[in-house]
Amino acid sequence: MNRRRPAAAGVGRRRPAAAIERVPVRGRRVVDPEEAYSQGEVVKAHQLPPTLLDRGHWIVSEASTYFGEECKWAGKVSRVTIEAGESELQVELTGTQSEALLKFASGLSPPVIRAHLCKEGCDQKRVNPDLVHLSSFRKLAEGAEKTWEVNLVGTDENAPLRRVEEAWRERVQEGREAQVDSSPSSSGKKKHNKKKKSKKKDSEKKAKKAKRIGGRTVAKKSLSQLFEGTGLDPDHVTRKKVTRKVRRRLRKSRSSSSSSSSSTSSSSLPEADKDILEDRSKIQKIATLGPGILSASAIQSMKQFVLQAGGSTWALDEHSLPPVMSQYARMHLASKGSGGILREVMTLAFVGDLLLQGRAAEALDGVSQRLKSLELVLGGQTWSTAQKVEVAPSLEATISSRAELQVALKESKLDSQTRSGGMSSWEKGRSKGKTKDKDKGKNEKGKGKSKEEPRKSS
Repeated sequence: MNRRRPAAAGVGRRRPAAAIERVPVRGRRVVDPEEAYSQGEVVKAHQLPPTLLDRGHWIVSEASTYFGEECKWAGKVSRVTIEAGESELQVELTGTQSEALLKFASGLSPPVIRAHLCKEGCDQKRVNPDLVHLSSFRKLAEGAEKTWEVNLVGTDENAPLRRVEEAWRERVQEGREAQVDSSPSSSGKKKHNKKKKSKKKDSEKKAKKAKRIGGRTVAKKSLSQLFEGTGLDPDHVTRKKVTRKVRRRLRKSRSSSSSSSSSTSSSSLPEADKDILEDRSKIQKIATLGPGILSASAIQSMKQFVLQAGGSTWALDEHSLPPVMSQYARMHLASKGSGGILREVMTLAFVGDLLLQGRAAEALDGVSQRLKSLELVLGGQTWSTAQKVEVAPSLEATISSRAELQVALKESKLDSQTRSGGMSSWEKGRSKGKTKDKDKGKNEKGKGKSKEEPRKSS
């Protein structure tokens, strides 16, 4: 009965707890980061010394962030910089799975970014369009299979040659700078170069000024230069501000005038005359307080009528002030007048359109030439002669030019002379009539003399 002790037998079969801790885990060993990197295994950025990353190493990020978002990318190392204990890689991207990084890299040639080798506890708050925070990565073998890792690689076969050329240019430039710094007369050369540059700039400015003399392009100024801060300002917001300011001023003047009129006796003018004078003074006040407001409102009204008559596209921009005065005059005023008054209307509309286009000098030419035309009429010249000195276009529309019409008249005259043997039919009749009349006159004179001669002799 005492041979078996189940409890004791059970205790004899168990392992002690200390024995489990001493058993080593099979397959787990401490790996050197340099060895793991060379074998293409994933390594932490803070574990691998940056000096092991040589130029041309093709790496693939395993854990990195771009503007706080995780991303994957692949690229070749072109430079390693270490400053103030922080390490960065300059990498030429060959592929990425991040859309944001892909958009940035697509606009660069070559697509180069900076990869910050993050230490433990890096807050990754420093952001920039060309900066990624790299936490872990691995080395990509040249013969390994690649998919997205090369989606940014182009088919440019001359890229290596261009890199060599750029490196050669950098070396040449460094050599030149070293020669300039080592020469004793470098300061004198710099001064001489500065003088040359200043002279060159002055000559260029003079040449620009000489080129910009005369011509319509110089005469035309921007509308902001002519009408800035007025009721004709090209910015509709500024025009509204000017209008609101004038309204406030008119309200103040109205309130002050009403208070003064209540304290004084009323005038003896009739009500109709009072209204007319008040409207007139109000228009003058508007022209004084906000120059351009009256013109802007008139142009807006003209634009609506021209739009209705011609079906133009100015309705797309309700705030624009297009040159529509001449068009309005031709559509709605030409049929109501004639003679000098119509010519006056067309000249004023022409001058207004020039001002709306910023062509102030040409508008003044139109005014001065119209004044000369009126002076000729007052001096006794006809309207047809006086209008030749004006620059405003004629109201009559003709497709054929003046020179073309003159050529046609000359050719028609030559054709008629050729058909009639060098002289037209009406010229022949005219010449015969003249000779007959002359002969008839001579005969009559001769007859008279023959009758009178005997009387004289007698």
